[in-house]
Amino acid sequence: MRLICPNCDAQYEVASDAIPAGGRDVQCSNCGHGWYQLPEIIAAGAEPPSFGAPEELGYRTPPPPAPKPPPVEAAPAVAEPAPSSPEPAASEPAPVPEPAKAEPAPAEPATPVFADLPESAEPAETLVIPGAAEEDEEEAAPTPPPPPRRSLDESLLAVLREEAEREAEQRKAEAPPIPPAPPPAAQPRPAAAETAPRNRDLLPDIEEINSTLRASNERRHEVDNLPALAEERPSGFGSGFFLMLVLAAGLAAAYVMAPKISEQIPSSAPAMQAYVGAVDQGRIWLDGLMQQAIAALRDMQG
Repeated sequence: MRLICPNCDAQYEVASDAIPAGGRDVQCSNCGHGWYQLPEIIAAGAEPPSFGAPEELGYRTPPPPAPKPPPVEAAPAVAEPAPSSPEPAASEPAPVPEPAKAEPAPAEPATPVFADLPESAEPAETLVIPGAAEEDEEEAAPTPPPPPRRSLDESLLAVLREEAEREAEQRKAEAPPIPPAPPPAAQPRPAAAETAPRNRDLLPDIEEINSTLRASNERRHEVDNLPALAEERPSGFGSGFFLMLVLAAGLAAAYVMAPKISEQIPSSAPAMQAYVGAVDQGRIWLDGLMQQAIAALRDMQG
């Protein structure tokens, strides 16, 4: 439902159920004007509720203002011939009195008399529509001006300056005098400092000699330690050869002591017999190989 303020023509959109069937008082938030708003007719062809004549509802119509009387027009002056002889004063026409201006009757002030609504009707509530009034009030509120600075009198400023100067002079007078700094004594330049660079150029630098000696000693010490490190490292050939000797000695001992091992450990008798037979075959093969080599050598010599 759209409400339009009759004073400032401000428009507001409100819900249709905000206005009851009997109407209610509303107030514009922009200008503060209030009026009695009736509900909007929703159904097509519905007639608005008749509240009766103003006299029936209790309204008193103000009496019409009294009509103003028409202005009295003055009669046209008639030219009279000049008298040849003076007449007595009694013959002079009496002056026509001016008509009194008719004052309009004061109209009685129209005092609005509200209609007595039926008891069943709910009391009307004033509907205040929020809108641009709050924004206008915020915009219209002037910012507070800054507080004015207090201006001091020139005489007061002069007195303050004099007191400050006086205090500064007293402090200078009370402060102890600063003794003057003695002039720096002339320092003679030693002659040895001039001759030192020349002597350094003539003689070799000891620090350089020490650094070279230390480097050579360190290199020699590293070279001397190389053979010792090589000796300390065990060779793989020696360890392998020693291992083969130990293995051959163990196999030879097992071959020689095969009968005793078979007696003490009967379960190992088949394995020991097989081992002894293999060794015997190897001995026979090696013996035949040696015989062939000896025969070949004899043939070469013969």
